[in-house]
Amino acid sequence: MGDVTADLLTEAFTDPTGVIAEVGERLNTASPSERCQLLRALGNACRELRRTSEATMHHEAALDLAEKLGDGRLVGLAAMSLSSTLTYDGAFDRALLLIDRSVELLDGDDHLVALTQRAAILQRAGRHHDALDAFDDAIAAVDGASDRSLEWDLWTNRGVLYGWLGQIGAGEADTQRALDMFQSRGWNKRAADAQHNLAWLAGRRGDIVEALRYFDLAQSTYEQAGVPSFAIFP
Repeated sequence: MGDVTADLLTEAFTDPTGVIAEVGERLNTASPSERCQLLRALGNACRELRRTSEATMHHEAALDLAEKLGDGRLVGLAAMSLSSTLTYDGAFDRALLLIDRSVELLDGDDHLVALTQRAAILQRAGRHHDALDAFDDAIAAVDGASDRSLEWDLWTNRGVLYGWLGQIGAGEADTQRALDMFQSRGWNKRAADAQHNLAWLAGRRGDIVEALRYFDLAQSTYEQAGVPSFAIFP
C-alpha cells in the first residue's frame, strides 16, 4: 500500500476530489502508519478545496497518531502538513513552531520540502525579507534532491513573494517556470494555481487585460481538474 499512499499524497494536489473518495475507501483497512499518511493526504485534499476546518481536523489526527507511534519521520511529515493548513486560518505562530520541528526531524527530499514550506509560511505571515532568506536556504538544498519536481513549490511560493515585494518580473519568471512544469506533467490543478498567480501578478503590474486573460484560463483549468471555481474564487 506504500506506493499507493505516496501517489495519493501527490494526487491530493492535482485531483483532490478523487483522493477524498479513495482515502475514504482505504482508511478502515490501513495499518497505523498507513493511516497516518492517508490522513495527511485527506487533509491536503480538503485544504486544496479550501475546506480548511476539515483539513485541520485530519492533520491534527495524523500528527497525534504519528506521535503515538513514536515515528520521527511521520511526526515531521504530519507536522509539516498541519503547519501549512494552519496558515489558511492565520495561525502563523503555531505553524512556524511545527515547521521548525519538521526541518529538524526530516532529511533528504523531505527536508527540502520542509525548508520550502518554512519560507512560504514566513511569506504568508508578511515577513517577506525573512522569507527571502529562507527561500535561499531551500534553493541551496535543491541540488541534493532526488526528485526535481519538488522545485515546483519553491518557484510557486517565491513567485508570490516577489509579487508582494513589487519585483513583478522576477515573480512572473518563477511562476511561469512552475506553470511549465505542471503542464508538462499534466497536473491541471497545479497549473490552474499558477495561472491564478500570474493573473494576480499581471494585476500588480497594472495590466488588467492580461490579468483577466489569466483568470479566465485559471477558471477553465480548475474546471478541467474537477475543482469548482467557487472553491477558489471568493
